[in-house]
Amino acid sequence: LPPCLPFLLRGSSGSGKTRTLLGICFSMLFLSEDSRILVATSDDRTADAFAIELLKLLSASSRERDRASIIRLQDPTRAIRSIEDPTLL
Repeated sequence: LPPCLPFLLRGSSGSGKTRTLLGICFSMLFLSEDSRILVATSDDRTADAFAIELLKLLSASSRERDRASIIRLQDPTRAIRSIEDPTLL
């Protein structure tokens, strides 16, 4: 886990930011039942991809699935039909 929170994860496209952040979030949820995590992205596609991948990780682990929830906030001007079903939480 990062030595101090909060932190900023930056990098070029394809550098592994999403995978790194997924691992950090999953570890934080696993280690502490009181974890509260805020992930902010620069665009909706990135947020959708992250939410879907985190849901996949959580559903594979019965321990995490039972106590973790995700709230995905959308841009109020975004067309609802453009949102993939797994992110409609």
